[in-house]
Amino acid sequence: MIMFGNDSGLDTHAPFILDIHDNIDNELYIIVSLSTLGEKDSNLSDVVENKVLLDMLKESSPIEIDNNNIFEIIFEKYIIYQTLNESYCLHDEYEIGQGKYFVEIQRSHLLDQLEIFAPVCTADEDGEYYPYKPRHFRIISQNHILEVISDKQPIIRKVAK
Repeated sequence: MIMFGNDSGLDTHAPFILDIHDNIDNELYIIVSLSTLGEKDSNLSDVVENKVLLDMLKESSPIEIDNNNIFEIIFEKYIIYQTLNESYCLHDEYEIGQGKYFVEIQRSHLLDQLEIFAPVCTADEDGEYYPYKPRHFRIISQNHILEVISDKQPIIRKVAK
C-alpha cells in the first residue's frame, strides 16, 4: 500500500499518474500506477541506428505501468492543486518533507505563498488557521509532479490487483 510521507519501502521506479480530475464538490481524484521493469528489446537494431546508443539500450529495460498495482487517491477537500511537467522541475533544498514519490512536505515555497492564492488560509495571531491548517502533498511520477494543498492525508485504495 502507498502512503504519503512513508513510501521509502517502495522498491520501484517513480509511479505513473494515469488520471487527474476534480468534481463539483472540490474533491480531487488521482489514479496512479506503480511502475515495473519491462522486457529488454532484442530488436532495437531495427529502429536505432546510432551504435553507441544501441549498445546502451541493449542493457536497459523500459519502465512500464504495473497494471497489478493501480491506486485511487482521493483528496476530499483541497485548497489548490497544480500539475507540472517533471522535465522542468528541480529538487529544491529549501523544501523539507518525507517520502520518496508520495511526499508530505512541511516547508515549501507553495505553502509560503499560499496566502497570495487563497488569502483566507493564513494563521491568526494565535497561530490558528481557518478553515484548517494547510498540508502540502506531492506525487513525483514518471512524467508529472502533482502538488496538492489539503487539510489531511487523502484516502488511498487499491483498484487493481
